[in-house]
Amino acid sequence: MRFDYSRFLVFSGFFATLFWYSLVNVLQGRISRKRLLLTPIGTARDLACIKGAGWLKLSQPEDMALVRQSDGVVIDLAADLPEDWSDFIIRCANEGVPVFDSTRTRELLTGQVDLIHAGDIGIDALLPKRCYLSAKSLIDVTMALVTLPVTLPLIAIAAAAIKLDSPGPAVFVQKRVGYRGRLFDCYKLRTMQDRADQTGQAFTIDGDPRITRVGKLLRRYRIDELPQVLNIIKGDMSWIGPRPEAAVLSDSYRRHIPFYAFRHAVKPGISGWAAVRQGNVAELEAATRKLQHDFFYIKHLSPWLDTHIATKTVWILLSGHGSK
Repeated sequence: MRFDYSRFLVFSGFFATLFWYSLVNVLQGRISRKRLLLTPIGTARDLACIKGAGWLKLSQPEDMALVRQSDGVVIDLAADLPEDWSDFIIRCANEGVPVFDSTRTRELLTGQVDLIHAGDIGIDALLPKRCYLSAKSLIDVTMALVTLPVTLPLIAIAAAAIKLDSPGPAVFVQKRVGYRGRLFDCYKLRTMQDRADQTGQAFTIDGDPRITRVGKLLRRYRIDELPQVLNIIKGDMSWIGPRPEAAVLSDSYRRHIPFYAFRHAVKPGISGWAAVRQGNVAELEAATRKLQHDFFYIKHLSPWLDTHIATKTVWILLSGHGSK
């Protein structure tokens, strides 16, 4: 009962399908934007500046003709609604017009979760998807082992180039904070002058003079991250997840950013939602926005989101976008 099939067609068809659905998703988001009505209640009125939807303003709850021409109504469901607006929501529901909460709408359009209250994280994020996390760990290790015949030669070539370009070890090892706040040795190809981390500057800036000539190329195409495949095999990291921070930076962020340690609820990743949306950051304000992206990932953790991030990561690798 064995059926003959082409392994090449199976794998090429799989990746072609991923590319096609990703392309359709991007085009759909840019061409056919939703027409959403903003109500003057609570935080809903503040969404007009966010891109991703065609915003219309609804000043009175009686204008049902305008409501029927839209794709939905956005209202702050946590606000103390007047009686006429409460009746308005019921009329919308009875006529089949979607009603969206303003906080949830902002979250989905920006890909970020606000950090004002612990409740903003959401109960779904506080209940980790244990079955998927276990399956994800198994998939991570399997993929890491499968890619070793490709990654090891690339690491060897890059390491030789590093040694020829500047003195010092080819591999850089740094203590980073990982799953559940545990420290682990994170492996990277060295892209800076030897002992550059001892200068007192814990993060990288645009045009950082410590970066070597070979290091610029490795950073541009994320080749310096390849040794972290070994971290995946060891169980310290995942392919997709919040980027692990250096211990000194993580301690600083934890003291200044509310709920920062919650990002350790899942394994850190080589790529992640914040990485593909924002790139590398270090300043406190940018790190706060990065954490909002990390919370969004943890809250909406799923195979589909991981696949979407993986697809965007491939595009970034090919374009070199967002490197420092």
